[in-house]
Amino acid sequence: IFTYSLRQGTKAASLPNQINNDTKKLRSRQLHHLANKAKQNFLQKNLDKTFPVLWEGHSNNTENIKQQAFGYTPNYLRITRTITVGESIENQILPVRLLSIRDGMLHA
Repeated sequence: IFTYSLRQGTKAASLPNQINNDTKKLRSRQLHHLANKAKQNFLQKNLDKTFPVLWEGHSNNTENIKQQAFGYTPNYLRITRTITVGESIENQILPVRLLSIRDGMLHA
């Protein structure tokens, strides 16, 4: 979603019935809100399901005994999972059950 701005010399700049910037900004906010709502609904529908996840990395946490690993399901949902510092699950595909939504991501 982006707000189109006129550029002189383009065909679009010469078209009639141009939309003013306030209307463009309002529509952009409405679309962002709708996209976020659709994303949250999709995440909710995937809770309590089990997926294979390709684990790609983890947070660099040296001050605690826990850290966050992250990866993706086959349908590109970003997943996080708490692991022990020193535990390595990177480059592995492991089945996980999706338990909760945190910060716009699913947690396993």
